[in-house]
Amino acid sequence: MLNTRSLWNALFKPASSKFTLEELRELYGVLLRNPVVTEANRAVVVETIRRVAEYMIWGDQHEPRIFDFFLENNIMTYLHRVLLQPANRSGEVAKQVLQTLSIIIQNVRSETAVFFLFSNNHLNNIVDLDFDYDDEEVLGYYISFLKTISLKLNPGTVQFFINAHRGDAAGSSQTSFPLYTRATKLAHNREGMVRAAVRTLTLHVYSVADPGILSFVTSPPASQHFTEVALYLAEQVVLLDKRLLAAEA
Repeated sequence: MLNTRSLWNALFKPASSKFTLEELRELYGVLLRNPVVTEANRAVVVETIRRVAEYMIWGDQHEPRIFDFFLENNIMTYLHRVLLQPANRSGEVAKQVLQTLSIIIQNVRSETAVFFLFSNNHLNNIVDLDFDYDDEEVLGYYISFLKTISLKLNPGTVQFFINAHRGDAAGSSQTSFPLYTRATKLAHNREGMVRAAVRTLTLHVYSVADPGILSFVTSPPASQHFTEVALYLAEQVVLLDKRLLAAEA
């Protein structure tokens, strides 16, 4: 197990020695020995996940062997499995995993790294999990996670977030797009930061030149979002008009 002193010392090593495959293997070993998060190991797991994120970002930019380690061991699988435990979708574990995923997605530069992150479907499955929205911090990290994914969308990567399902009728199919539908459900959240993130995400989705995306967002039930936006804008105009009349009285 890692102790506090070793983690503290690792943070302040020179860049050349701070990130080594040996220590990364140790960190990965900690995760493997803690597949289920409990009260006893929660702090260790949270700190280890944070350190793993540092390695992944640094390796993508400086040391291909470190990123190869992620490819070979698929650490994203571990993060996904952690969040499949319902208790970990709230509190410190949820916040750390969501923050770690956002940092990794935001900072990876190579096309190979981006496709690796998106192609195994773990991120798409995590997007569609039910987190504790009553916890404002968890909600903030969750919507930031969704927005960060949207910033990487293009005609190639967006395909990893669209799911095709067999329809009720013979030969028919249905499409789901959890990244979009989960975000639009939060479009009228009481938190301004959440509403702003949803607007950013939807605008990035609309900017992707993909016929499938256009068809999805303009067809029911997803198209209901445009109706809700129009009604919201109409309400705001009426409210503004009332305030202007009150000010002139």
